[in-house]
Amino acid sequence: MKGWLFLVIAIVAKYRT
Repeated sequence: MKGWLFLVIAIVAKYRT
């Protein structure tokens, strides 16, 4: 399951605005 991976990337992207 790579669903959590995408979720983490999305969160990181938001933090790295």
